[in-house]
Amino acid sequence: MYDNQGDVNDHESLVSAFHQVDVVISTVGGASLVDQIKILQDATEAGIIKRFLASEFGIEVDMLELDFKVTDGLFGDKRKVRRAIEKFGIPYTYVAAGAFAGWFLATLRQENTRTPPRDKVTIWGDGNMWYPTFGNFEEIKTFLENCTLAAL
Repeated sequence: MYDNQGDVNDHESLVSAFHQVDVVISTVGGASLVDQIKILQDATEAGIIKRFLASEFGIEVDMLELDFKVTDGLFGDKRKVRRAIEKFGIPYTYVAAGAFAGWFLATLRQENTRTPPRDKVTIWGDGNMWYPTFGNFEEIKTFLENCTLAAL
């Protein structure tokens, strides 16, 4: 197993790193999700990637049929990345493990905070919506390890 690194803003470093790996597991944060499109371009140029796992860990965004601002932000970015992955033709796995209970429940899903709200809780939509299961980090780590080994 290699621990190659590249800079998403440095084309040559990414292509060089991709020449030595089989599976790419992207873990970029929410603000950088669309940077995965650059990563895909460079992985495609390297030409040997057997599987791409996007920084996707969370809600199954293609199943959401929501009509409020959250779909335009993080979830919209995840959808853009998914469509790019499919376009590039690299074998991929989407890990929609559900919301991370430790993250989601700690804030009651209030945006831009890391602590529970004190004065007000925003309920998205009309409050009657399907919501996915919750996962924990250890289960997701084990699943990713198995996906990686299966791709080799």
